[in-house]
Amino acid sequence: MRRLRSIEGMISDPEPEYASSVVPKILTKNTELPSLSALDAGDVIECYALHRNAKLENSDSLSPSALTVQKSAIAFRYKPKSTSPDAVVKAPFELTLEYGPQRTGSTQSFEAMPSVNGHHRDLEYEDGDGMYVSWENHAKIYYSLSIDGQNWENAYYMAPITGAVLSKILTDYIMEYPTLHPRYQPFTVVEKKSGKPVLNSSNSEDFVWNVFRKLADMYVAVDPILAPKRYAIELTVENVERDVKRLDSGVVVTSSTVENESGASHERSQNVANRAAEFYFNFYECMEAIKTGDYSKFTETVAPIAAPSAAPSSSPTIRVTDAPTVKVTEENAKDEPVDEETDTKETNDINSKNEGEESKEESNIVEDLNTQPDTDGENGDGGLELRNIRALSDVSNQIDIIENDLNDSPDTSDDVDNVLPFVDDAKEQAKNAENAAEDAVVSAQDEQAKEKAEIALEAAKKASLATSEAAAAILSDNLLSGDGDLMTNALQNCFTDPVYGIAGAGSLTNAYLYVDGSHYYRLNLTAPYLRVQSSVNTLPKPVISPDGKSDVVDYGLAFLIIGGFCFGLVVMLHHIRVLDWDERLQFRWFFHPTSSGKKKKTKRGGYSNTQQHDDDSISTDDDMRTLELPER
Repeated sequence: MRRLRSIEGMISDPEPEYASSVVPKILTKNTELPSLSALDAGDVIECYALHRNAKLENSDSLSPSALTVQKSAIAFRYKPKSTSPDAVVKAPFELTLEYGPQRTGSTQSFEAMPSVNGHHRDLEYEDGDGMYVSWENHAKIYYSLSIDGQNWENAYYMAPITGAVLSKILTDYIMEYPTLHPRYQPFTVVEKKSGKPVLNSSNSEDFVWNVFRKLADMYVAVDPILAPKRYAIELTVENVERDVKRLDSGVVVTSSTVENESGASHERSQNVANRAAEFYFNFYECMEAIKTGDYSKFTETVAPIAAPSAAPSSSPTIRVTDAPTVKVTEENAKDEPVDEETDTKETNDINSKNEGEESKEESNIVEDLNTQPDTDGENGDGGLELRNIRALSDVSNQIDIIENDLNDSPDTSDDVDNVLPFVDDAKEQAKNAENAAEDAVVSAQDEQAKEKAEIALEAAKKASLATSEAAAAILSDNLLSGDGDLMTNALQNCFTDPVYGIAGAGSLTNAYLYVDGSHYYRLNLTAPYLRVQSSVNTLPKPVISPDGKSDVVDYGLAFLIIGGFCFGLVVMLHHIRVLDWDERLQFRWFFHPTSSGKKKKTKRGGYSNTQQHDDDSISTDDDMRTLELPER
């Protein structure tokens, strides 16, 4: 994967004295970030999208290996240049923000999962209320003041922002985000036919992209060269109205009358909370069996069949554990028939050999059985026995070929998809060989054929067990790989095999989503049940102009100012007699409020201080006879 910048260059290991800043803390409205207060609009801050593999904390798990899931976070970094005058005053600043549920562990590195409690509160007793589920899924935002290179897998440079934008988005949006999205929910429920979401998720991916959209509203151009992919965990339902129900935890689902040890009877009522606890308990049991490879709790089935995945994946190399395999081959084949004395001698030799020579003798046994004539031709039982046992050779050869393919350690998901169907075929054929050998033991009429059939049966059982162990090892590696496609592919067995207690009669596969302690969503899942969808998310576009009702006011004020200026210009031109459109535009009542208002000819010239005339100016048109001088 190409990255914009090297993670080692962007992410630096913290110094020992600042080790406490690596441990994440809960961000609240009262949280003070001293380094942030020194940043202003002139400081350029880098914005990143980070990915890490988070460990899940399951209190019911007995395995030391923890499941990991991918989580996203947003990070900000300010690193002033050494030549900048601010480098002396302002210190480098780093901040990571991650949305999620309650964290556990000494370093807050584990994600809390729904836990099943109340195992001792059996409903068979009168005061027992059964199992229930608890989960601290109140949404929290964890922050740290250092970007630890050991925790983050990759980083994407998204956009540059200023210190003023960072302060504003922290106070106005990020600190309010847990109030807007109070419950952490990692799953998205989608309808199978349309693919539209029925119930939206509220996880770390949603938080990161919502912050980017908010930055775009603040005129930030979020335009990375390489955009990160967005991942979603989807649960699939067939019909929304039928398969999605929101229920209160106290609603009674089943009710029956039972008797306790003392003989007294009482009503045994199972509510939604009890059924949800059963679902999580069965799901954790199935997940634990796949993770450890121990299926002893499920006696009705051996190791599960790994279903092939058609989706490409970037999973690590799959490791297959070595298992003992007994090879049954046709060696030293002979065309001539073998008489009864030779068979008896070989049988006695087999009983005297040690375990190291057992596989070699088994090949001779198969050859002897293949060339032995039908001594029970009258009833046909001998021929049926030989036909069943001869099939073991071909099955064992097929098992050897498939195990060699498995031990080649494929490196890509395409190789995994090609190998898994052969594992299924080997499992099925080995089981058929085992059944055929059992039939041969039952139908054997003589002691010699019976002993040989029992040895062949033991070889078939060992081959079947080895193939099952190989399939179980593949599923365990897939579940612990951290790759979403491989993990969900391994967990699909929990929803398809009825022995795990989740798949019901017919097409009924009920799952429960935890909302809080009082509410659940009951889902009737359908294939593919659980999967991970990846997509390249559309980048938010920056807002060019502000939206809202203020635009109308702004335009109105602009037109009013421009119109007033133009009108004032026309009035001024009329007042100085440059224009003569309308005398009213001179506004004499405003500029000459003391005039009598009579229309008189205006004379240009000198002015006198007479009070009898409005205008005593002397004009060049006046002659000496008409010129009147004022009396003194």
